[in-house]
Amino acid sequence: MEPPPPLRQAFRAQFGEEATAWAFAPGRVNLIGEHTDYTGGLVLPTTVSRGIDVLIRLRPDRMCAAHALDLGAAAVHAIDRRPADDAPLWQQYVFGVTFELQQAGLLTTGGQLLMRGNLPRGAGLSSSAALCVGVALAWQQALRFEMTGEAMARLCQRVEQVHAGVACGIMDQMAVRLGQRGHALFLDCHMLTRQHLPLDWHAAALLILDTKVARTLAGSAYNDRRATCEAALARLQQAGWPLESLRTLVPRDLPRLATALPPHMLRRVRHIVTENARVRQAVDALRTGEYQQLGQAMLASHDSLRDDFEVSCPELDHLVDTAQRTPGVFGARMTGAGFGGCALALVHPGALQAAAEHLAHQFEARFGASPGLLPLTANRAAAAESL
Repeated sequence: MEPPPPLRQAFRAQFGEEATAWAFAPGRVNLIGEHTDYTGGLVLPTTVSRGIDVLIRLRPDRMCAAHALDLGAAAVHAIDRRPADDAPLWQQYVFGVTFELQQAGLLTTGGQLLMRGNLPRGAGLSSSAALCVGVALAWQQALRFEMTGEAMARLCQRVEQVHAGVACGIMDQMAVRLGQRGHALFLDCHMLTRQHLPLDWHAAALLILDTKVARTLAGSAYNDRRATCEAALARLQQAGWPLESLRTLVPRDLPRLATALPPHMLRRVRHIVTENARVRQAVDALRTGEYQQLGQAMLASHDSLRDDFEVSCPELDHLVDTAQRTPGVFGARMTGAGFGGCALALVHPGALQAAAEHLAHQFEARFGASPGLLPLTANRAAAAESL
């Protein structure tokens, strides 16, 4: 694999030299297991076919010159300086990765980077994780340093948390870095054990529906949800519950939780507990090809995210409600952190086009705007090459 020629031409036009290495990082969509990763829970993401390309060439000084082609923006920053707190978000990610690699002793010289992506930003498809992983992979390819996929995912998670201010879990970075073509990633976010489960694209396709209701995670209720889960865990531990994380809880614990937590905490924890159980059900369904069963788990997940975790919105609810009444759709749910972004429908491939048209028509009739549509009948894995 290698980048398309127009991208190499753009690098040459921007920097006057040829790029020497290229990396690609895909976005991800989560089949099920939402808001569970930061509580050590279970998730089932898969990569998508779109992502972010990064071209790089080393330079002899200690500066990093970065150009975001699709933003029409460029900046230069010292590799041993943290990005400024008021820098644009894309710079927080790019120069945050560069700074963390330098701090780890892996980056000792500067470079020129050009990035281009085709993931909708703010839609819940992990464009930020794809950008971080793509930049890290490009540096790794150019400098030939050793770093495992898990270590790179952890570094990129740190960038998101420390430099962008998002108290995210590890799912996005692990999915983007370690996802495989034709597979979903069954990930235990506490132990970081993982299994790659085959996806039968001939039996079921995915339809990503972007509401175009953007949300900025650091400025949304995302961090509040995490803080509430952490406070609930601390409260239970203080009451004598022998818990290392909320992940330890199982559905049969719910009656006792009702007397141990205030109502708002109980709702949040109930989602975490039941969502982990739904992930296991979904994994079983995926292994046996029971896509109707997987679809039902997705619908139940959305109900829980809407009612117990309260991270949905009218646009997402409309798409899911319409999808479950649409012929050929096995199930649907919001995906990503919520407060806008995307819904995901699991669809029989033969019904994909008709379902997409129907859902778009119904959405436009209700909200006066068309959703973005991304049919997914294949996915990609992260890659890097020397040029």
